[in-house]
Amino acid sequence: MCTEGTKIKFSYKSTSNWMLNVCLTFSLVLCSFAGFAQLNAEGNPPDEVLRTLTIKHPGAKASNWSWSSKYVEYVGYFEKDGFINKVHINGYGKWTKTITYLKQQDLPHQVVTVFENKTSKDAVVSEFFIENSKDWGKQYKIRFILSDSDAEENEFTYSSDFKLVAERTYKKNHIPYVVVEKFDETYHNASKEKWTFNADLFAFEVNFKLNKENKTAYFTANGEWMWSEKIAPKNEIPEDVKATIEKSLFEDWKVDNIAELHSNQIAKCYRVKFKSQKEKKYLIFSEDGDLLNKSDLQ
Repeated sequence: MCTEGTKIKFSYKSTSNWMLNVCLTFSLVLCSFAGFAQLNAEGNPPDEVLRTLTIKHPGAKASNWSWSSKYVEYVGYFEKDGFINKVHINGYGKWTKTITYLKQQDLPHQVVTVFENKTSKDAVVSEFFIENSKDWGKQYKIRFILSDSDAEENEFTYSSDFKLVAERTYKKNHIPYVVVEKFDETYHNASKEKWTFNADLFAFEVNFKLNKENKTAYFTANGEWMWSEKIAPKNEIPEDVKATIEKSLFEDWKVDNIAELHSNQIAKCYRVKFKSQKEKKYLIFSEDGDLLNKSDLQ
């Protein structure tokens, strides 16, 4: 026992050995986590992770494996019974959870009923899924956005007996799987993707590179492609568009840039950004130089 005033002394040698052991242990931990984050030449995680997948989901062959620094786990995707699944397995080969992505018609009607009774009509649902985890078992999750909120996304969690057990609100930095899936279907060879939420359009915006060109695409919360655009070189702008710009009400303004737009409704049109010292205006023109509305794009 130490009485008041007693000082505990450490020798320099013992302190140094203690610090050395701590440093070595910390280094080994870092090295082990660095080792976890390695995929082999085929893009697969370590064998113990694949064995766990086979045991937990017999017959499943996951692809698109990655290392999640957020969850400190390997994450892979596989398809089963027509559903896309995302499996989480840590570096020691321990399964933690599997997410099964659903469509609205796949949700139990009890979940849909309690969700609709609690949320407003302005709720835009972005994702439905079942989450099976070692900690919580089977749960249903619905993620949605409220049209009057430009900074938050919401998540409701329901138990296996359809009771609301958790509510979560967080920054809109999550990109719904259906949105990413639609983007991948539309632009197979895209690279350098950077996602944001565009509050003005109430849409998910992605900047990316395709065939050495910088492009931007917009998607609704439920994965519908709205339109895509890129900066149009001056030599590719139709003469009819140039003539209309010169005769527009903003002919004395500076043309800041001209973007080429594509959508399901209009194969090609041009959005012109005009700038004055205090304001900026956007006008959309067809290839023939006719003035269009933004609503014509959708």
